[in-house]
Amino acid sequence: MTAETKVIPVATTDRQERRRSWARHEILSAALDLFERNGYDSTTVDDIAAAAGISPRTFFRYYESKLQLLLAHEHESTGFDGLLEARPPSERPLDAVAHAVRQALVELVTNDELAVRQLKVALTTPSLRAALIEQFHDNQTELTPAFAVRLGTSENDLNARVMASAVAGAIWTALEDWIGEGAAVDRLGTTLDKTFAALQSGLA
Repeated sequence: MTAETKVIPVATTDRQERRRSWARHEILSAALDLFERNGYDSTTVDDIAAAAGISPRTFFRYYESKLQLLLAHEHESTGFDGLLEARPPSERPLDAVAHAVRQALVELVTNDELAVRQLKVALTTPSLRAALIEQFHDNQTELTPAFAVRLGTSENDLNARVMASAVAGAIWTALEDWIGEGAAVDRLGTTLDKTFAALQSGLA
């Protein structure tokens, strides 16, 4: 080890990461309070910073913009890959992915109040629609490998990409309906079940 080498203890790194995660959580919570009270479009970064008790400069240490803040995933990983791997190998690809998506989303909204509030603000703000559609396109891209594995094909396979696109669209529709009906946590599973049933019926 040279004199210039600097070793950062793992405990210190973990502590810094926890502090950063806590700060992001507090800023997001303050922002959501403002979005819900005054509307997303009427809320500025300065407003969020003041509500969180920080400077605008500090805000930008954690988030690039209020849009990035609203669409950020501060919650724990949904574990979708593990849920999909746990599905029976004999299960149809669409059924397997639909079940895994349902379980991941229900666990997310059950365990993370901020995630529910983010969804409510995002899906009820017309000016955010384009950004949300782009994010759901990313979801489609993430689902394609899941279908490719189940179909035994490559990620470029047309069937895998079409099925991923269909499921991403179904998720969008389900979340819109769920938010429109009041976003009761215990109703999301039912809404997803009905949406995927409609999708499976149409594809059949």
